[in-house]
Amino acid sequence: GHGGDEDRLTQVFMNLIGNACKYTRDGSITISSRVDREWLEIRVSDTGIGISADKFEAIFEAFGQADLETTRAFGGTGLGLSVAQAIVHAHNGTITVNSEQDGPGRGSAFSVRLPL
Repeated sequence: GHGGDEDRLTQVFMNLIGNACKYTRDGSITISSRVDREWLEIRVSDTGIGISADKFEAIFEAFGQADLETTRAFGGTGLGLSVAQAIVHAHNGTITVNSEQDGPGRGSAFSVRLPL
């Protein structure tokens, strides 16, 4: 029963999926969901270029605050993740990232957890 906020949550997932498409030249993007007790977890994972661990914090910062290297690496968009994170937090949820830049698990996975 979030009413008009559903649009904003949809925006979050469109953003995550859009980013996954942008950085996955070939390979796959997987969207999965599961219920964990009173939480809904939705995960968007890809087999794209990956994000180095030291950039995890930066990708959630508002565009302009992230260091230039990150900005360049991600095409100057700031990924829109600061907005996504704000929306998720407004719904008492969390958004986290796991990413590998090399090896068999290469790619990124964003997990959004929302209270049911």
